Amino acid sequence: LDRFFQVIVEWLRLYSKRLIWIWMIVASIVALGMLQLSINSSSKSFPEESQLVKDLQLIEDELSGTDTLRLLFRARNESENQQDSYNPLKTA
Repeated sequence: LDRFFQVIVEWLRLYSKRLIWIWMIVASIVALGMLQLSINSSSKSFPEESQLVKDLQLIEDELSGTDTLRLLFRARNESENQQDSYNPLKTA
């Protein structure tokens, strides 16, 4: 293992500039690809006979749907609490 790492260190010492250029080229290609990336969470992009669309329709019809509910809890700072053991997130 020691010899293996010595070889790696020597290779990095000799070819560090080349390695940096390779990673810069790879990062540039990735950045250009990210410009073409789009995120679409709509099920309308799937065919109507798709199992995914059928399952989502079943959830919409039979259950409460697929919408999300987000709750925000706020607690006072420790200096504002009168009791040390009081935790507002654990009490109603």
